[in-house]
Amino acid sequence: MLIAAATSAGSLLAAEMRPLLLVDGSRTRAALTGATADGRWTFNDDSGATRAVSASEVVIWGNPAEVALGPVLWLIDGGVIAQSPAEPGQPPASLQFDKDLLQLDRSPLGPLTLPLELLRGVVFDPPSNRSRRDRMLFALFGAADSAAPPRDADRVVLVNGDALDGTLQSCDGSQVVLAAPAGKTSIDRSKVAALLYNPSLSPKLRRQGLAMLIGLRDGTRIAAKSFVLSDHEIVITPALAIDGHATWTAPRDMLVFLQPLGGKITYLSDLQADSYKHLPYLSLTWPYRNDLSVTGAPLRAGGRMFAKGIGMHSAARLTYRLDKPYKRFEADVAIDDETAGQGSATVRVFVDSQQVWASTEIRGGAAPEQVRVDLPEGERLSLLVDFGQRGDELDHVDWLNARLVE
Repeated sequence: MLIAAATSAGSLLAAEMRPLLLVDGSRTRAALTGATADGRWTFNDDSGATRAVSASEVVIWGNPAEVALGPVLWLIDGGVIAQSPAEPGQPPASLQFDKDLLQLDRSPLGPLTLPLELLRGVVFDPPSNRSRRDRMLFALFGAADSAAPPRDADRVVLVNGDALDGTLQSCDGSQVVLAAPAGKTSIDRSKVAALLYNPSLSPKLRRQGLAMLIGLRDGTRIAAKSFVLSDHEIVITPALAIDGHATWTAPRDMLVFLQPLGGKITYLSDLQADSYKHLPYLSLTWPYRNDLSVTGAPLRAGGRMFAKGIGMHSAARLTYRLDKPYKRFEADVAIDDETAGQGSATVRVFVDSQQVWASTEIRGGAAPEQVRVDLPEGERLSLLVDFGQRGDELDHVDWLNARLVE
């Protein structure tokens, strides 16, 4: 719904303009000026007009930010919480835990106490170099398709790359205590790169109804049931039940990203693929990745990060079974920024045996190309990535926000 502009120039300047994409396909730049607990969001777009929409009508506003500082907490629902840096004259932030609870005294969400069962792990000092950080985080958290047997213990990852398995007992500013088969051991905290918690002890998660991803300027990203925007802060109701606390708060100017999950949109990366086939140019085979580039890094294109999408490599075909009628398939397709402007490919979309969309040749460094096609009746949707001019060299294709629209 479009409403005549009613906000002052001062309030427009105070709120940042960010890309806004709605389910109906309209795109603009807009500032978020209001949000209520029942999912009514208000934006001022770049024409000065005010849009009042429900959260279910929004695909994405803004983009996630990079995580720059540690320690960083990784939650079992994919959430990320960065530790706030110390202000001048303040002591270093404190992170400590016992066998049940982790306490972080300073974060953009305020002091936190989290049950360990809700944590995937802690990364103490992520590398400042982005490529090194991507490789580290994927090695720790991103290898879900690994052929290795599932881990059934906690793990301490050392700075030198060694790993020790056992049961984490405690952590403070100086020591990490691990009970291992050979006995209890204390490890100097400065030698620890990351802590990984036993995944077999994490509760199973099921998303019900509309949820949303909320991103902050420091890289913190929370899966939430809802949030409220006030004059000075955002009040977040997290999707996880966090130690009896119903809400978290963060400064309003930290908010940079919103992406509803559920509602009128189904993301392909949340579905089980029906089939996948990769045809190597020579001998190297590539899996596809959900919500990551084909190398396992965060999805990045056009200088922006994306939380949802699929990474593929030429030449490949990825197929999904359409379990019900959908109106459209939509995505933005690009070569991932990790290729530094190199790579080329062509991509196509099929419903059963009928081609319904084909790209021009997409090249590294080019702006994402919009995919928006009506879906005829059919049983399967297929995404195809074909070789570019230089064979399969750096053909790291991202299907950004690939989604089915009801």
